[in-house]
Amino acid sequence: MKIKIAFLSSYLPKKGPVKVLLEKIKHIDYSKFEVYIYTFKNEIDHSYLDEFIKFPVNITQIKQGGKFNILKKAKVLQKELDEKGIEIVHSHCLPTLFISVLLKRKVRFNTVHIYPGIQLKKKKGGLIGGVVNTLNKMALRKIEYPICCSRSISEEFKNNDNLDFPYIQNGVSKINYPYTDRNVICQQLGLDPSYRYFISFGRFSKEKNFQFLIEAFKNISDKKFRLIILGDGPLYPTLKLEETESIIIPGFKENIYDYLFISDYYTSSSITEGLPMSVLEAMSMKKPVLLSDIAPHKEILIEDGAGLSYSLNNSDDFKKKIETFKDLSYNDMSDASYLLFKSNFSSEIMSKRYQRLYFAVYNDKF
Repeated sequence: MKIKIAFLSSYLPKKGPVKVLLEKIKHIDYSKFEVYIYTFKNEIDHSYLDEFIKFPVNITQIKQGGKFNILKKAKVLQKELDEKGIEIVHSHCLPTLFISVLLKRKVRFNTVHIYPGIQLKKKKGGLIGGVVNTLNKMALRKIEYPICCSRSISEEFKNNDNLDFPYIQNGVSKINYPYTDRNVICQQLGLDPSYRYFISFGRFSKEKNFQFLIEAFKNISDKKFRLIILGDGPLYPTLKLEETESIIIPGFKENIYDYLFISDYYTSSSITEGLPMSVLEAMSMKKPVLLSDIAPHKEILIEDGAGLSYSLNNSDDFKKKIETFKDLSYNDMSDASYLLFKSNFSSEIMSKRYQRLYFAVYNDKF
């Protein structure tokens, strides 16, 4: 008999937490699991829905309850789960964590994508962010299996809250890019192939710290290097004004892998992260990385050779590390980056770890 499992997500936008869910179901053993996905909002233009429906999963949108009535949403979901005999529920975002807390007679998992701290305070302000962080931690204490997406987050809970939450590191699929001629792709993108490109992508928000990246790159003396930043978000209109010949800010692009393919390095200036999928995707395409020295980034760079880290918000150190790259073998760094991804951060590894956990819990509980 198959184990029935329901994954919960507010909706399926092209963002990190949903990408984690997508990567997980790519490698689920469907001969052993019957997978359901419940969403609670209408999809937006940039959605992963078309990717999810490629797999044998049952996707249902619960529209009852409006935007804020989680009691109603939980009641409708409870009836759905009971009627279908679904015993395991795994929430993948904060709103669905709150919904899962209200469910009865279910084994509840949640993937903790970020430590409740800086990010929400940056996004919602200190007061509201602090309240939401407190509610987040309260909810995590009430479910059976909070699972952190990185060792770093697990350690933060242990050090700050004396909570022992296990972790399963994020993983991504190897990007099988179909083209090999960099010059052709550069021409299609309107980019000069004679330059060496650093790329970064993500949400234009305070915690991604793109403003630092832009300012630091303005001070790079070697004009052979250029910077590309892809994405959208509340800070995009302001940061777009900083665009120059050497700092390229095209906005959100569906063909993100074209830009990643022609780039030489991936860089991140993030203030806080869970375990960034964008970095892992870059490594799957053999890109050396230059990362701020926050704990999740250092967790990725567990071995020498795949890239370098620099002191957070230190433009002098950032500049110094770029100079260091010029003295290192690009091919050696490229190979080391891919090997590190393949050995530790593939979506197949991540999915198998979750499946083993589901089996262990199911056999123990039922």
